Amino acid sequence: NGLSETHVAKVDALGLRGYFDAFLMPDVTGIAKPDPRQFHLACRHLGVAPEEGAHVGDSLVSDVGGAATAGLFAVWFNPHGRDPDPGAARPHAEVRSLREVPGRLNGAAPRPTR
Repeated sequence: NGLSETHVAKVDALGLRGYFDAFLMPDVTGIAKPDPRQFHLACRHLGVAPEEGAHVGDSLVSDVGGAATAGLFAVWFNPHGRDPDPGAARPHAEVRSLREVPGRLNGAAPRPTR
């Protein structure tokens, strides 16, 4: 969630543009997370079914809740090891470093870790 101009500029400044197939920001799509339509739009754009997709994010509401509701494998990026708020969406997996993500996705079954 954010403005395309801001996020794309950050990606460009880090030299990461080649790692992304699309930028689907709410100022362009008219849909914001946690609305499952935003996740479904991304899946359609990438040519995958929701159950074949995964989303990594740091917000239990916008990222984990939205992705799980949309049918994706939801990974919580929790670099500081904070406890989830009571009643918050439960991730299928949790990582403290983005380097952990590939290992959590390979053969991962969608089930909560907590």
